[in-house]
Amino acid sequence: SACLSIRWLVQEATKRTSQISRVFISSVQQERVEKQLQESRQTAQRMRKVLAKLENERGRAQGELHRAERDLVAKEQLLKELRSGQAPFLCRRRVNFLYASPLVYFPQRAGPMLIDALGVGEEYKLLKEALRRGFAGDREIAPELRADLATRKHLLELLISNLPGLCIHLACHGETGELHLENNVGQLVRLRTDDLSKLLRGHHAKCTAVEVVVLLVCSSEKVGQSLIDAGVQHVICTTGRLRESISRMFASAFWEAMATPETNVEEAFHKALVLLRAQGDEGACDAGLLVLLPDMGGAVMRSTSVPSMPSRALFASLDSGGGGSPATTGGG
Repeated sequence: SACLSIRWLVQEATKRTSQISRVFISSVQQERVEKQLQESRQTAQRMRKVLAKLENERGRAQGELHRAERDLVAKEQLLKELRSGQAPFLCRRRVNFLYASPLVYFPQRAGPMLIDALGVGEEYKLLKEALRRGFAGDREIAPELRADLATRKHLLELLISNLPGLCIHLACHGETGELHLENNVGQLVRLRTDDLSKLLRGHHAKCTAVEVVVLLVCSSEKVGQSLIDAGVQHVICTTGRLRESISRMFASAFWEAMATPETNVEEAFHKALVLLRAQGDEGACDAGLLVLLPDMGGAVMRSTSVPSMPSRALFASLDSGGGGSPATTGGG
């Protein structure tokens, strides 16, 4: 009897041990399965990210393929037109950004006077972005932008250059009949219309290679007309003082249009004027100050009313004693 009891107890203990072992093994297996499941989920998530990236790459590749196909069709069409003599030759536009931000002015009857700097860096970035935004063709005829100091020498060299597609954007101050340039040491140098004409006549030069000169300078029409007389094809100038915001808005719209070789100066000028007038009364009023020379039969767009802009001279002493001064904003 005692032996049977002990045997039964041993059997029960064995059963319990077996059950506990099965439960432990099952728990370990469950943890292992859950870990494997978590790893599978993480792997699936990584695969989805890789798949999304591949889809994006595929979309970009398809877009590049479509652009390449369009460029190929356009080039084949252009080649066909060139062979048949129906298409004009398109050359690269060379846009020269000349800037003058002199540091000091020496009037005749007074001591040296400091001059506030122009925001030429911002204006250069504006032109660069406008040309980049407006061009979407062959890189071989993409517009080229260069910057240089607006000295008499640099301006004259560009005007008499024979480079095709030459364009000049002059960022400086000025007033009726003169431009405010600078020398190599930061001193203001006045370039009057008569002096400019004499310089060009002295070199027996004709500026016929210059496609356009942009003079968004206060009251620059007289200077613009002297450039037209010297042979420049087109000049954009002003009959008054432009607001700086309007000046930059026009420059951005104009050069964005000029980035396309097929667009001529007249088309770009009119597009920029339309955009200005769409800005409201302020843009419409200042648009009337902009002039495209030569004025062929009244084709230039002007507003019916020209606003009377307040004087923005930097130094009152120059107005009273020295015949004017550079203005403080980009429009002058």
